[in-house]
Amino acid sequence: MKTFFISLFFLMTTIAVQAQVKIAGKVVDSTSNTVLPFASIQITTNTQNFQTTADENGVFTFNNMPTGMYKVAVQYIGYKAYLQDNINIQHDFNLTISIAAVTKTLKGVEVTGSKPFIVMKNDKIVVNVAQSPITAGQNVYETLLRAPGVTDGSGLKFRSKTLTVYINDRPTRMSGEELKAYLASMPANTIESIEVIPNPSAKYEAQDAAIVNIVLAKDKNLGTNGTVTAGVGMGRHPRYNGGLSLNYRSKKVNVYGSLDYMNTDIDNSTFTHRYLGQGFEVDDRQFANDKSQSATYKVGFDYTLSKKSSIGAMVRGVYSDRNREMENRSMLEFANTNKDSSSVLLSKGHYTTNAPNANIYYKTKVGKAGNDLNINADYFQNEKTLSEHFRTDYFDGTAKEAKMNNLMTNNSPGSSRVSSISADYTFHIKKAKFETGVRSIFTKTDNDAHWENFINGNWEEDLIRNNRFIYKENIYAGYVNMNQSIKKFDFSLGLRAEYTQSEGHSVTLQQTNENDYLSLFPTLGIYYNQSEKQQWSANYSRKIERFGFSIVNPFIIYQSQYAYYKGNPNIRPTFSDNFELGWTYNNEWMASVAWNRYYDVLANTFTKDGDVMVSTYENMPSANQVTMNLAYSKSLFKNKVYTSTTLGGIYAKYNADAASGLNNSTVSLSVMESVSWSFAKNWKSEVNAYYQSPLRFGAFDFKDYFIMSLGVSKTILDKKGTISFNVSDIFNTAKQKYASDSYNAHAFVRTNPETRIFRLVFSYRFGNQQVKAAKARRTVMDDVKRRMND
Repeated sequence: MKTFFISLFFLMTTIAVQAQVKIAGKVVDSTSNTVLPFASIQITTNTQNFQTTADENGVFTFNNMPTGMYKVAVQYIGYKAYLQDNINIQHDFNLTISIAAVTKTLKGVEVTGSKPFIVMKNDKIVVNVAQSPITAGQNVYETLLRAPGVTDGSGLKFRSKTLTVYINDRPTRMSGEELKAYLASMPANTIESIEVIPNPSAKYEAQDAAIVNIVLAKDKNLGTNGTVTAGVGMGRHPRYNGGLSLNYRSKKVNVYGSLDYMNTDIDNSTFTHRYLGQGFEVDDRQFANDKSQSATYKVGFDYTLSKKSSIGAMVRGVYSDRNREMENRSMLEFANTNKDSSSVLLSKGHYTTNAPNANIYYKTKVGKAGNDLNINADYFQNEKTLSEHFRTDYFDGTAKEAKMNNLMTNNSPGSSRVSSISADYTFHIKKAKFETGVRSIFTKTDNDAHWENFINGNWEEDLIRNNRFIYKENIYAGYVNMNQSIKKFDFSLGLRAEYTQSEGHSVTLQQTNENDYLSLFPTLGIYYNQSEKQQWSANYSRKIERFGFSIVNPFIIYQSQYAYYKGNPNIRPTFSDNFELGWTYNNEWMASVAWNRYYDVLANTFTKDGDVMVSTYENMPSANQVTMNLAYSKSLFKNKVYTSTTLGGIYAKYNADAASGLNNSTVSLSVMESVSWSFAKNWKSEVNAYYQSPLRFGAFDFKDYFIMSLGVSKTILDKKGTISFNVSDIFNTAKQKYASDSYNAHAFVRTNPETRIFRLVFSYRFGNQQVKAAKARRTVMDDVKRRMND
């Protein structure tokens, strides 16, 4: 297979085929050179007329056009119409179209354009979060789950593929609970849009099965501008948030910064019924309260050195402080009839996270052809503290104290440091576009779990639970990706090589696990442009999934006297072959069918250690997965109503030993519906709903799930202010219920998170809101945080 792809790659670089021409370009503001997204473009010959719409970057493309004389016309709301004729096109043609804003305004009348909430393409789905009233007062994690196809089940997924979260085109290098906490501490008003990439090319890291890129908001106006935001919310307890962002932009310099604060108070409860065997069963009822406050900050600059080059730097991060109080009541029963004994676990915990991230970049165009060279250097640091105190009281079947209570403490600091340097170069050979690059990533994590027990009036170290684990990982990567159009076909062919060195060292146990391997990851995309409205696609990629560092960390995480979690230092990475067929029509319909084959696949398993249920992870030989998706979006009633519907289906099955209990699977269906509409003067509203039917996969048997949210907003104060009100989970139904069964360890779990929240948010924009910026740039940053804690 590798030989085939390598041979095909070099064969295609030598192809010289007489093809019809491609006409492409970009629409920009004539004064500031700012891109104008979603402009309408029309090109005509003496006999034919073609139309399209520019994308969010102002870029448009007409493929497979005949040579000859053309006329080009462009229309954009609030701008003068553009017309140029007698253009003789005999080969691939690229032009930049500058159009001027209408300077005359009518008193009391303002005509504006807005981006569609969802834009669907063959290679990307864009969710324009800033257009939604539901996101006001939410955090980024809540907003991310509103992207079509994105779910949270044992980690963030897109169409059941493990999802890598990027911020401003750079991977966060976090996952699991740590990523969830990080995103939950970021207010949604700090982001502009969410981009979902279902099939990343070889340009992206091999572990990126699917990508969601969070684009941070940045003011594009010249002069000094800013936004003030304040909000309150109410669930079972009040919560509030506030923020300030400032931006100064001239034709060469852009300096920006922001500070946002969020305070939450959340109740959660979980019910678990465990079957221990020999007639014994345990009921766990857990009640928890989390009080957290977080500050999200960002400061940076961009400087244009010349028409070809620019540099920039950014420092951003999150500091969070959380206090957690938890009560866990466990009742041991025999044969489901007689109460044998019970216990009450009370715990208090204090957790802090400080996660700064720095980036420096340099971008330039090289040579007469204007080839792109991007160089990035990144540094990420995550310092964590954890302090927990546990008290367990024991009672007999008559509720009398059975024995002395048990006191424990856990102090577990942790640190993660990741540095990265990368260079990416884009060039053209005849009609083929090549993307090449190299990258090195250096990671070190250090976690120290320190447990103590109170015995006979003294605190003594718990030598069984104590453990210090240091993990180091270095990845050296290089890639080449080629894109070429031949008549109505577009081809994308890539190859990525990654050499990985890793070492896991338990200081306490004096155990070291080392591993190093070289892997090749080919990618292939074939796109058939049947017409300007209809496209077909076929994609193949080979991927790797390297797991979160806590999965390989052999720490014990105490849950109750009957349950704990333990990492597995012998976990191997998972490799996969991924095939997908896709179809899009008129930016309204999108469909896909995918088949995935996984090798050494990771599985969450449960075993029994006496009367304790132990959760861990193991490698299974393989797994198969089939997914199907159909999406439809449409603007109605002169763009006053926008509706988006996504249907999904999944079937997944482990190929594992029968004794594991993981060879179980069912077909599951899902539907997501989003409707937004404008009414009255300056009012906008939106309703969003999601349903997932029951799903059986591996050790888990998930019950169905439903959530619906509603929001409304109004612009005020000469459209400089916006007031929004929304309710998440209107019917309070977003509760997860599932059963687990592996290695004869059985349990049923019902979670009751606090999800119905009422929010009221006000934001005000001040400063120069008229003149557009010299250039809208997205900084290249945050190549540094993904698997700190899966």
